[in-house]
Amino acid sequence: MFRNRICLFLTAVGCLFVAAARASDYDSDVWDALKLLNERAGQTGMQEDDRKRYNELLTKYADERGRLMEDMLTMLAKADASDLRDNWANKNEKGKQLLERLGNDVPKIGDKEGLAAAGLMNFATGEKKIWELNAKSDVAITAEVMLKILSLDLAVIKQAEGDLKSCRDKDKAIEAQVARCENEITAAGKDFLALLAKKVLEKKLTGELKDGSAKEFAKSYIARMTKNVVENQQSAKDKHEVMGVLSQDIAVIMKAEEKLSPAWIDEVCKKGESAAKELPNAGANGDYKAADWKKFGEAASKALGEHRLRSTEQSKKVFNDLLPVFKEEVKKKFATFMDDPDKLASWETQIDEQFKSMEELLAKQEELNNKIAEGPFKAGVKESMLDLRSTLKLYWDLFWKSEKENKDEMKK
Repeated sequence: MFRNRICLFLTAVGCLFVAAARASDYDSDVWDALKLLNERAGQTGMQEDDRKRYNELLTKYADERGRLMEDMLTMLAKADASDLRDNWANKNEKGKQLLERLGNDVPKIGDKEGLAAAGLMNFATGEKKIWELNAKSDVAITAEVMLKILSLDLAVIKQAEGDLKSCRDKDKAIEAQVARCENEITAAGKDFLALLAKKVLEKKLTGELKDGSAKEFAKSYIARMTKNVVENQQSAKDKHEVMGVLSQDIAVIMKAEEKLSPAWIDEVCKKGESAAKELPNAGANGDYKAADWKKFGEAASKALGEHRLRSTEQSKKVFNDLLPVFKEEVKKKFATFMDDPDKLASWETQIDEQFKSMEELLAKQEELNNKIAEGPFKAGVKESMLDLRSTLKLYWDLFWKSEKENKDEMKK
């Protein structure tokens, strides 16, 4: 905001000093110094040329100082942490150099040099302290940390949301594959059971036991079942791998919680705000009020507060929105081989009933075999029957073993 400079009445020389339009919102301290200088000039008998030179150099310092302060606030407000700390330190070092140049360039008055010669020692020492303190203060560090927190939050959100979508898509495909295999296993059991019942009831199985074709008939069923069991085992591994991605994301989020939580963001921001507010107190002394630095500190605190708000919003999204979804997903959807554990249990009960029905039919066939007259024929049938039952029992055991392995895969 542009303001008209005040007209200063110089009692000692009896003339008016009229300043040009202000170029910065951060020039009050310098104009206070100018006012003090011009008042004392008339009281101490300062040469007019020296007074004008002081005014010229202080005005130039005010403009350059104001631009530096505005540049720093612009840097602070940007959503870019790259080189922020170094650039901040460089701006303050430049401010200190401007002050030193001012002290070197002002006219010597009597045997006194620098700003002290014009009675501006408080201004000079206060400015120097603040430039030095601000160069290494927590203001820039805080902004950098919160911008990095925001960047990390956004990266975590992007990665997590992408992983969640990908895992859900993969799980949907796995579920479809599992459903197809389980339907095929159920259908294979029904087909075998129906054929076995027909052969037993029509007493055709006895002949097949004698010529050995019964075992081949069972092997055809087992081969059909085994193919789908193997595919289910791969699906269990695939699902565990998908669950692993979500579990890994949960671990990453949990590990980062200490340094991404809203509480920690508040703690970091308070340090920066405190440092910003402390700037004027560090330099103010006597007639030097450091009013511009007070305004600068308030503006810096506001910028830090905006960074805190953005970082906190994204951190809350990570810990209050995403994390619970991931935990729930792993707890329910990936707790068992199938998304719906009740459906899995019902299917296993159905398969178990098929096996029991097969066993009952084989028991009936045993009764028929026992009615055959003793001799080589009966002996061959009984031996073939034993082999058939052993083959089927072996497969049933392998089936239940694979089901257990599928469940265990999800618990790893």
